[in-house]
Amino acid sequence: MISAEKAEELHGCYEEGVRLGGIPLAHRALQDGRFLPNQDESAYVAPATILGPPSSWSLHRREPFGPLDSIVVVGSEPELIAAMNASNGA
Repeated sequence: MISAEKAEELHGCYEEGVRLGGIPLAHRALQDGRFLPNQDESAYVAPATILGPPSSWSLHRREPFGPLDSIVVVGSEPELIAAMNASNGA
């Protein structure tokens, strides 16, 4: 991330997505990373993925800046196209 504030914002977005009903698939820890002794880790965010985030999620219609991903499940090609258009703000 570019700053500790942006890292905290992304943590908040992850928590919001789970609180609203998204299913956490992966949520890594910074302790699993390779950092130098005493390195400032405040602007780092470990990778995370949310399955089925609700459309009310603040990141539903915008792309996050960082290692937070989401998976939207659809049942047909028209649903896929509709979900892709919705996520692009169309």
